[in-house]
Parts: sequence; C-alpha cells; structure tokens
Amino acid sequence: MHRILRSIAVSGTGIALIGCSPGAILGLSANNATLQRHSVLVVRVADATVLSQDTIAVLYQRRASGNRLLRYSRPTGPDSYVFLVAPGEHYHVAVFLDRNHNMRIDVDEPLGS
Repeated sequence: MHRILRSIAVSGTGIALIGCSPGAILGLSANNATLQRHSVLVVRVADATVLSQDTIAVLYQRRASGNRLLRYSRPTGPDSYVFLVAPGEHYHVAVFLDRNHNMRIDVDEPLGS
C-alpha cells in the first residue's frame, strides 16, 4: 500500500514538473536567488488579544532622511506577522487596526509600534 502511494506522489510530482514552462522554472530560480539574499523577519505581538482580522503590520526602512514605507502584512498566525527583508538594514514595524480597509493609518485607527 505504501509503495502505491509513493508511486502516485512521485508520478504527480513528475506531471506537475512536465506542465511547467521553462520560464516558470527560471522564475523559481530567480525567487530562490532572492530568498538567499534576504532574511525573514517575524514580528510577534506581545498581547495577541488586541489583534483582529483587520490588524495590519507596516514595515518601514529607517533612513537618515526619514522612514520609508516598504510593505504591509496581514497576520500569519494568531500573534505574528512575517516580512522578507534585506540583511544589514534598519527597520521599524508598526501595527494598526485598519477599520475602513484602506491599507492606510488613519487618525482614528489605533496604532502601536
């Protein structure tokens, strides 16, 4: 029985790879190279009871000229957010409740950083 399941899994993988175009495989190589040059930043919120489906984390890159907004993240778990970042840079993360779903920090939306 296990041999049959293993055979099906291997066959399914082969079919999936045959269906990929050369461009898709090159795209995977480029993605792999990007991942090798970056680090994963995991942000955990100390009091997860304040989080909701509408809570968004914002990643800023710290610069001498001021913070530069890089990207947003929705929760990846009950208390965490994940960002792909370049090593050696300085970052700042803020978490806010996006009540109106406009992906902007408005004056009436609670913010923590």
